[in-house]
Amino acid sequence: DGLEVEALTGGPLRVGTRVRAAGTGRRRRLAMDVEVMEVEPGARFVYQGKGGPLSTFNTFTFESDAGGTRVTHTDEIEVRGILSLLEPLLGRLLRRQLAADLVSLKAHLEERS
Repeated sequence: DGLEVEALTGGPLRVGTRVRAAGTGRRRRLAMDVEVMEVEPGARFVYQGKGGPLSTFNTFTFESDAGGTRVTHTDEIEVRGILSLLEPLLGRLLRRQLAADLVSLKAHLEERS
């Protein structure tokens, strides 16, 4: 499943940068508008996403660790409407997908170094 990202604002990544991210997962297409809330290069990145019945608030922190970088992620997810009944299941699915994405990112970054 691919992810399409469209810039909604111009210029470099900074607080207020907005993008529209869209992808297909589990046979359903989801689009979300994402806004950067905080940027501390090399230390912290925070963004908020809203789309359809979902809102997310994501924080990534980066710390030096034994010659590498430790990435810590927290994600607050709010599900509205009828899907709120599935919130515990959706949370597990999203955490599993994020974990797989981070493993893929790590492998990609290590290939490039």
